[in-house]
Formats: sequence, C-alpha cells, structure tokens
Amino acid sequence: ATTATTATSQTTPSSTVSSETTQSTTVSSETTQAGPQKELNIGSLVALVTPQGIEIQKWGELFAKTINAAGGLQVGDQNYKVNWHTYDVGYQDANATQTAVQKAISQDKVTILVNDFGDATDVTANICDPAKVLQISVGFIDSVVGPNYQYYFRPNGGFLASDMPYTFAKTYKDGGAKTYIACTVDSQQGHFAAGLYGGDAKLTGLTVKDPIFFATDTVDYGPIATKIMSQNPDVVDFVMNTGEQDVNLIAALKDAGYKGKFMPGAGLDTSTLANLVTKVGAAYVEGMLMLDTDPRQIPSSINDPYLSSLVAAYTTEYGTFKTDGCFWVGGWFVLRDAINATKSVDTAVLKGYLEKSPPATKDLVGYTQLFARPDIKQDRTVDGPPGCGYGIVQGGQMVYKGQFTVQDEYIVTIKAMNLLSVYQPYWDKYGKPTFPAEEAPLSKLSWDDVTEGMTTP
Repeated sequence: ATTATTATSQTTPSSTVSSETTQSTTVSSETTQAGPQKELNIGSLVALVTPQGIEIQKWGELFAKTINAAGGLQVGDQNYKVNWHTYDVGYQDANATQTAVQKAISQDKVTILVNDFGDATDVTANICDPAKVLQISVGFIDSVVGPNYQYYFRPNGGFLASDMPYTFAKTYKDGGAKTYIACTVDSQQGHFAAGLYGGDAKLTGLTVKDPIFFATDTVDYGPIATKIMSQNPDVVDFVMNTGEQDVNLIAALKDAGYKGKFMPGAGLDTSTLANLVTKVGAAYVEGMLMLDTDPRQIPSSINDPYLSSLVAAYTTEYGTFKTDGCFWVGGWFVLRDAINATKSVDTAVLKGYLEKSPPATKDLVGYTQLFARPDIKQDRTVDGPPGCGYGIVQGGQMVYKGQFTVQDEYIVTIKAMNLLSVYQPYWDKYGKPTFPAEEAPLSKLSWDDVTEGMTTP
C-alpha cells in the first residue's frame, strides 16, 4: 500500500572543483522572480514503520512548505511550486516498492525521487531507469550504483562510509578489546554491510567472528543474545539495525550478562538513546560511541544560515526537534545544489551534472560527496559517503566528539577493502578527488594512509 502526501504551503568524470563553488549560490533556489509558476513533483519512498521514515516524511514536507512559502523554487528564469509526495514501502518490501514507484511515476508524475529509505532499491532502480526518473537515495547494495543504471545516485550509501566502523572499532581496540562480531538484519543489504564493516574492524587488528543475522520481524531477541554470548565478543556491531532493534538487542544482551562494548551503527540517534537509557540504565551504555545526528551540535551546521533556518523552521512546524531523520535527508541537498548549478530540473541534465564529479554538498549533519566506483567498473560519480558527527555516551547523554569527513570515509574504505590497485588507475586517468575545504582540519587521515597504513583516530 502507498500513502501520498503533498506539501502545498560519467560518461567520464571531469576534475573536481572547490566544494564551496555551489554553496554561495544555493540561496537562489528560494528566491522568487516574476513569471508563471510550473509544478515540480518530488517523491520519497520511505519505511513509515520506522522513526527514520516518519521523520524523512516530515522533512520533505517542510522543504516543500518553506520553498513554496517563499514563492516557489527558482530554476533559471522559471518558477516552480514543489509538490512533495511520500510513499510507504514497508521495509525492503519488493511488492510495496513496486506499487509505490509505479504510482509515483504514472499517477503523480514524479520525476525525481530523493531520500528513499527502506525501499527495495533494485526494484526502484529497475522501474525508474527506463523512465528517466532521477533517484538520489539511501541504499546499501552495489547493484544499483553499478554500470547497469544511469539515473541512480547514492550520496548516502554504505560502501564508501567506513570511517565510523573503523574509528569506533579502533577506539575500542585501543581500550583493550580483542574480538568483534556483527549482528544485523538478515537481508541482502544486511549481509553486504556486515561484510564491509567486518573488513573495517579487521583493519584495526580486531579478530572478526562470523556475523549473526536475524529476521526483520523478530520480536524475541533473547535467542539472538544467546548466540552472541556463545561467541564471547568484546565488541558487538549492530551495523544496519534501526533504533528500536538496537534498544531491544542491547536490553537482551544486558539480561544475558554481556559486559562488552556496542557499536550501534546509524540506527541509534539521540531520541532513541533516551529510550535505551530508560530501558537499560545509563551505566550500562556509558562510554558507547555513536553517531551524532543533531545539527544543533555540529559546527558546520550551527554556523550555516540556511541549515540553522531549517532547524528553526522544523521546531516551529513540529514543536519538538527530533534528530531521527537528519542523517537520511542528504539527498535533498544534493538535488538542490544540482538544480542551482544547472538551472534545470530536467533529469537528463541533472544526471549529467551529478555523474561528473560535482563539488561536495553540505547537508544537515556534514558533507556528502559523489565518487566513482572503479571496483565495480563504474567511472561515473554515483556513490558517496555521508559525513556526520559522532560522540560518546556520558551520563546517559550523547556528547559530541568529532566529525566523520568524506575524506576519511573514502580513504578508510579503499584501505580496508584493499582497493588501491583498482583505484590507482582511475586516479591516474582522472585525478584524485578534491575534498571539502571546510572539513580539511577535521580529517584524521591523508592519502599517505592508503599506502602506508592507518593512523590512530
């Protein structure tokens, strides 16, 4: 079933230019000019069974409302009213995804999908690509960013996002941990991510045990905790789990007597942390590392007038600020920058821009940037890591510690996956990517680390 809501209120890459190129022009997309107003239909495929999906829906409606309240989206000399449609796709449900995408294209005339979360990504790409519907989405399987599709872009993907598992695992290893195990959902994406994150942990020197998988509809987490305990790991990584899965697993592990460390992945935000602390007590998760997805604590967001205005608008619109969706809506900002740069909403034009090394985009929690994937024979820039803050749990609260930069994400992935021999010919031909200047002082790693080993976070 689908739910639709409307808010009214490289071929070959070119060399990358400075990441600040489009930042100074982005305000123009909300500046009105005279002329007849057209309509632009944008859609999001989300899992409304999750807190993240609900928040993605709220953010999408807010983006449209703030744009339309300012007179519309200015694209060159044409003005557009933005209609934002949200479709419920269950959670990685192929049938629900197919129904939603077909409705979006045939009935609602959606030409662009952004911030998709929880859809069956291969189903979405297979329908959208021949229809030339642009996708700027969240996903974790590589088939969608390989050479088979032309209109799929993933600025919030799992492959080029290895700095979080590396940094967390390295910190725990330096604290005395010796063994690591991944425990996540039993799906194609879960298996892929568990292997990837395990490779990052192995790079730190931890002994990586075989991952444990569980069904997405699991209710009783006690047997899973028992399986984990039988392996006696020092670190348990929940990889792709959503917030309440993290809460239930940690509670089950506490009941089973587990004394080690947790890596809650991207599924545990500050809102869910409060639920976790209520359930297991602050002392049990003291010192846990986790993402910081609160733009009110991230320096690059606090000091950005546009992002600050969005945070204020969200609070005004919905009352209480929630962080559950902030990490997952980076696709909108990538689209916004692309429209400003090309002065077009034509999906072929936008595709041409995105696949040729566009500058990094600043979103609510950091920067994201599109890169090529020569390891899967993809020289177009289609895949990227989401930069984000991270912190440590102290006294039941998350305290900001630092930033995962796109530079570190990119470098750790290449090192952990042993991809230097594959990426070097690409760099020889096209040059190495240029990363956001604002993030340079925050990066822990350099190009030397790809060949000489990794520095300590």
